[in-house]
Amino acid sequence: MIVFGGGASLADLWALDLGGVPSWSALTSTGTPPTGRTGHTAIYDPVRDRMIVFGGSSGGVRLSDVWALDLASLASDAARAVGDRAASRGAATPRSTIRCATA
Repeated sequence: MIVFGGGASLADLWALDLGGVPSWSALTSTGTPPTGRTGHTAIYDPVRDRMIVFGGSSGGVRLSDVWALDLASLASDAARAVGDRAASRGAATPRSTIRCATA
């Protein structure tokens, strides 16, 4: 399991190894990471083996950006959303599908 950010608008990346005795380890991504945030939504894209992060809030500002983390290389970058942009929100729960392409 991989988690990103949360709490006090953190921008850290962690992996939980579930084999044997579960243990946490910090991960370091390359590329441009998203700003620290809380209340965001993250999903797994099995076709491209990546984590997609949407929205949340940082320092009281609600966000509507989209980020992709390639899980094989741990490279992160902003993703370009095609179509109308979802409104900024914290504790986001997307109601529609957004097609993403790496920027």
